[in-house]
Amino acid sequence: MKEPNVKEIKEAQGEYKKVGKVRPRLKDSGTRTLLIVLLIILIAFLVDGIN
Repeated sequence: MKEPNVKEIKEAQGEYKKVGKVRPRLKDSGTRTLLIVLLIILIAFLVDGIN
């Protein structure tokens, strides 16, 4: 039996999500949604500041 590599260990611990690209920092969709909302608010402020 071969030694499990880091990826297999992380998969076993549930840290890996197999969705196209692996993004360990954005594990759950809640974090991603929050970042998108903050980005939209930031863009809105920038556009408002220009006009």
